[in-house]
Amino acid sequence: MEITSLIQIIFLFIVILMLHITWAKYRIKQWAARNNCTITKCKICLTNIGPFSYFGTSGGQSIFKIEAINHEGEIKKGYARAGGFFFGLLRKRVEVKWDSNPLGE
Repeated sequence: MEITSLIQIIFLFIVILMLHITWAKYRIKQWAARNNCTITKCKICLTNIGPFSYFGTSGGQSIFKIEAINHEGEIKKGYARAGGFFFGLLRKRVEVKWDSNPLGE
């Protein structure tokens, strides 16, 4: 395999990963709009999947650590899982689990 082919494969992988993350963030923002929330922070979790099960999360789903402000002005922190188990981000599913102590109190 030539070095140019290897560079092209790496570049393609990075582009696909960036598109996957961008699409997942878009799905989370759609969920927030439907639930009268505003997302203030949204960071991908590559190794820590928070309260979600490793057996219940597929490779096509993305886990994010989020912070949101609801319509009452409360700040909530938690984890969001975007996508379905079998079809990944082709499904509009977003599951959110809020931290039990929103402000770490």
